[in-house]
Amino acid sequence: MTDSGATALLQRSRWAVVALAASAAAAALGILMTMRESSVVTEALGGDLSAPSRIGSADISRVQVARFQLILLIVTALVFILWFRRAEMNIRNWDARGLPFDEWWNVGGWLIPVANLIVPVRMTAVVWRATDQSVSPEIGEEWKTRSLSPLVPLWWATWIGGLILSRLASGQIGGADDLEGLRSGLQLSAISNVLILAAAVLAILVVRAITARQSTRAEFYRVSIPDPPVAPATRESA
Repeated sequence: MTDSGATALLQRSRWAVVALAASAAAAALGILMTMRESSVVTEALGGDLSAPSRIGSADISRVQVARFQLILLIVTALVFILWFRRAEMNIRNWDARGLPFDEWWNVGGWLIPVANLIVPVRMTAVVWRATDQSVSPEIGEEWKTRSLSPLVPLWWATWIGGLILSRLASGQIGGADDLEGLRSGLQLSAISNVLILAAAVLAILVVRAITARQSTRAEFYRVSIPDPPVAPATRESA
């Protein structure tokens, strides 16, 4: 009997990877649009008389891409949370104990302000440790003794760093009162997109790794059901 939790996780992981890949592509486009506008601003600062008229169109293109990124980010977040909720529920169903958060945190932890800066990475670390191949089938609290891959904190650091720089860049661009300030804000925005792109790529690696680890762990909970015995042939009486 196949473990349904691991199967459901595999299905959700495919959608999560697709959404994250799309977010990475959108971040790459954001970098291009931001650098394009920054280049036009640099030309204007250098005395190019045609550059100021081109800044407006470059700004419109960048803003449109930023709006598309925001919509895609919301969709990706929903898909990712659904994947993570299944992963976290799986370790509970596999009798992991001593978990630092109640079950509702596997959704709420991503949505509550301030808490969503810390809770998600801590929960991800728990899921990672609890699906270590060396942990026995009855997980219990054995997961607490397992190590954590640097992939998890690195993913979270790039994600949080990208969000913080994005907020700072938006404020600087919106409040710029000269071209120098605008260029500085655009450069900061490009850096934030680089971090967001890196975070999306790292998140794909996290999703794939945890999904693979749980698929392996599900082997512990599969039951082999033998074929029913074949009834012996009976000879009809004459």
